[in-house]
Amino acid sequence: MKRDIEQLWQALLAGGDEYGAAMVADPSSEITVYPAPFLQRYRIYRVLYFNPHKPILLYLGFAPGLPLYSLAGNPEAYWPRLMALI
Repeated sequence: MKRDIEQLWQALLAGGDEYGAAMVADPSSEITVYPAPFLQRYRIYRVLYFNPHKPILLYLGFAPGLPLYSLAGNPEAYWPRLMALI
């Protein structure tokens, strides 16, 4: 999984999301793969970053070489974005 997280970090940097990349790279962050057996290529990563003021939770849809999707920023768009991952 270490390689997957490194690729996720690189995709965030390539997309210009330095803040998201910093959260993924932070050793205090907890990163787990969210169960989504219906996805074939993508995985959903749950990133819990322990900010000094309050924790920040991200859900990212990622597959190497494919577009990166942030799934937590806009709940109304969650379903259409999730369908794009299938």
